[in-house]
Amino acid sequence: MSERAACTTQEAVPGTGLPSWEHAVWKRGMPRLSHVVPLSAGAGCLLQNAVGSGLADDNETDVPASQHHALLMWRSGAPNMRFAIDGRRLDRAMTPGATVLLPFGASSWWVSDARSADGCLHVHLTPEVVTETAYQEGFGSTSDLSLPPGYRDRRLTDLLETMLDEAGEDGRPSQLAWGSLSVLVQLHLLRARGPARKPASGGLAPWQVKRLVEYMETHLDEDLPLSELATLVGLSPYHLCRTFKASLGLPPHRWLQARRVERAKALLSDPALTIIDISAAMGYENPGHFAKIFRRETGVTPREFRRGL
Repeated sequence: MSERAACTTQEAVPGTGLPSWEHAVWKRGMPRLSHVVPLSAGAGCLLQNAVGSGLADDNETDVPASQHHALLMWRSGAPNMRFAIDGRRLDRAMTPGATVLLPFGASSWWVSDARSADGCLHVHLTPEVVTETAYQEGFGSTSDLSLPPGYRDRRLTDLLETMLDEAGEDGRPSQLAWGSLSVLVQLHLLRARGPARKPASGGLAPWQVKRLVEYMETHLDEDLPLSELATLVGLSPYHLCRTFKASLGLPPHRWLQARRVERAKALLSDPALTIIDISAAMGYENPGHFAKIFRRETGVTPREFRRGL
């Protein structure tokens, strides 16, 4: 067998940065991937969305020990999912939103078809970033994560769907959104495991709020990393994500998006500016992504908003 463990019908998935995925043995075809965000995007987090086209029924897959925590969520459901983790058989029906967590170091075996693989979202987290989050938020120095197979939680589902939305088809999310969402998913998984030894509390000091708001308003059109904002006020990215929401009501990326939309509303009153111009001025390379965020914040598209002025 070659260095990249062979698939019998097609080559292994390139460019994911996941040896366990790339070296998996697929017996009868493999899923197509969409919305791939590699580990190089930062935040110790990778995302990929599997599409079931190309899979035969009873497609068997062996995945070697994972180098990361892998969280899988079935967006469409899978009525007859057959799988095992570290040799323990765990067959069950996966309803939409059901998740399975493959801990760091776990191997797995799966039998799937086009339906069960279609829309299966994979989020991979490095043990190092989970350990840092756990330590910073009072869970101790651990990277251990666990969930019961088939675990469903509306908040977790919403976070994962938001990650997919932010990734976009080009797999290029904003640094602030990606960093914030990675932290929020980690915190959710840590809290599902058990309470923090030293529960975190409190928000930002007034001077920190002032500095952050002024900086973000000044750099509204830039792709600000969460780490840059954290350094600005002397906090870790994990503390900033939590305390920012406690003080300002929204995570950093959602607050920035809301401010961009407010600025865009003012620009839409100028007929000399196209929506593409305004999208670029607000830091969005993709006008479609800008329109989606604008509609989420206002209930209408930028074009509809302009017509109503």
